[in-house]
Amino acid sequence: MAAVSASRRWQGLVRKRLAAAALLDPHHDGIPPAFWDDRAERYARRVADTVAHDPLLPRILPHVDADTVVLDVGAGTGRFSLALAGDAREVVALDPSEGMLRVLTEQAGAQGVLNVRTVLGRLEDLDDVSGDVVLCAHVLPVLPDARTFLTRLDRVARRRVFVYLGAGSSDLRTDPLWRHFHGRARPPLPTYLDAVAVLGELGITAHVEVVEVPTNDRYVTVAEAVEDHLDLLRLDDSEQARAELSELLDTWLVRRPDGTLRAPIPALPAAILSWAPASARELDSPQVP
Repeated sequence: MAAVSASRRWQGLVRKRLAAAALLDPHHDGIPPAFWDDRAERYARRVADTVAHDPLLPRILPHVDADTVVLDVGAGTGRFSLALAGDAREVVALDPSEGMLRVLTEQAGAQGVLNVRTVLGRLEDLDDVSGDVVLCAHVLPVLPDARTFLTRLDRVARRRVFVYLGAGSSDLRTDPLWRHFHGRARPPLPTYLDAVAVLGELGITAHVEVVEVPTNDRYVTVAEAVEDHLDLLRLDDSEQARAELSELLDTWLVRRPDGTLRAPIPALPAAILSWAPASARELDSPQVP
């Protein structure tokens, strides 16, 4: 039997995950942009003030100066876009969610950041976006066609590409709760090892660094955590589900020194993949007379 390519393995993992989710919620096909439109403000509160402690930022900053255009693919509410803006000439924040970009724009205005430009859409559908440094954080594992997406990232970058994703299962934090409600494990998403294998098929050798990332979730009340976990666990929004989830989270969540609540896992492993894109590799290649 012929070995399955890394690209096909990736596709199979993501499709199996999406199919399992569809059985629980047949009204949603994947994760449409509107899903995030309704949750943008809540997400922004969850990740507020976390970027300063994220290990990705100090890895990118040495590649950014006053002449650098940064393209943040899947920018969300701008956690990294806003943090990099002070060192860059321009940050292009690309995201398919209007709600996410609206919150990003509001936060940029509140912080007096003038050099972040938002672009609504998906990288795969746009021909006029590029950057010296291209960043894509926590987007890749939910995309079935990793090969095409990584190829596109490589082509729109001029100097460096950074891809950030989990180094272990994305369900490390919620697996006990998922098993409690659904009685089985959730089909796993691809990890950074799968991404490295797909890049290898494209002839790209990435620099890989596994880092520890402080848990980002931050809730003021258990009720706020319930709202988030209804989505994370794909639960029906019923009084029964809310009551059971509230009881579990009340004993499971840990209180931070600032009074907010988080999961009882202080940090999770993540991987930073980076490489010189095709345009830079061609410049470095020896010229044959």
